[in-house]
Amino acid sequence: MFESAEIGRSISKEAYEKRLVKLRTELLESQSALACAKVRLVVLIGGVEGGGKTEVAHRLVGWMDARGLRVEAYGERSDEEAERPEYWRYWRTLPASGRGALLIGAWYARPIARRALKRIADGGFESALDRVVAFESMLARENTVVVKLWLHLSKRAQRRRLEELEKDPATSWRVGKRDWEFLGRYGRFRKAAERALAKTGTPGAPWTIIEAVDRRYRDLAAGEAVLAGLKDALKRAAAPAPARAPDRPGPARISVLSKLDLTKALDAEESARKLDKQQARVARLTRDLRKD
Repeated sequence: MFESAEIGRSISKEAYEKRLVKLRTELLESQSALACAKVRLVVLIGGVEGGGKTEVAHRLVGWMDARGLRVEAYGERSDEEAERPEYWRYWRTLPASGRGALLIGAWYARPIARRALKRIADGGFESALDRVVAFESMLARENTVVVKLWLHLSKRAQRRRLEELEKDPATSWRVGKRDWEFLGRYGRFRKAAERALAKTGTPGAPWTIIEAVDRRYRDLAAGEAVLAGLKDALKRAAAPAPARAPDRPGPARISVLSKLDLTKALDAEESARKLDKQQARVARLTRDLRKD
């Protein structure tokens, strides 16, 4: 699956700047139109460590109107999140209609990482992926357009990127023990990621796999995928609602009330006599219940 993202794509600075002018204009125009629509845009940014997930999020925020975007990065669950259902923290960060969100990692990062580190079995991993598919299908029904970006690096390119970041004092803080741990398990991480993307790449929420070696190519590819998602959201918002079939009268419903005889009545004297008898019966039954 990832072989097509290891062919060395790159773009010159001149071509990058030329394409960027049009891309930024269209992103801002589409985002402005989205603000008046009854749909929302969710961009998931995933990929290997060192692929530039945070850099891509920053770039998109710079190209678009930050007032209409929410950016969220998910790490280990807090104590508050651990006490609640797993997807609770994702629900809290979903944008309102007319707005967008850039979610780094999101609901993919944890199951893939846990499978790569052998913290969940094969069956548990499959169950987690099934839940992802169900969750995204529900989002689609709730007028949410989901754009999924996967930033890929080969093992050699990932090692070079981590070494490059670690040597620079300005970026060395971004490389930690976890990053090197994932590099050491690159094969297992790649296998888990391929399986996850293959199963969760649905017609309504496909994956866009981006080769992340060249930063200019990576950023442009990500921006163009988001623009396509925005246009899809606007197209969906403009589509007429499906015609609703006229209501047909159903069969008459039979209920307890429909069979109730409302003609029956009791005079005051008979009502008082029967009431006393029933109250005495209830009292005896209550006393017997307490004895037991």
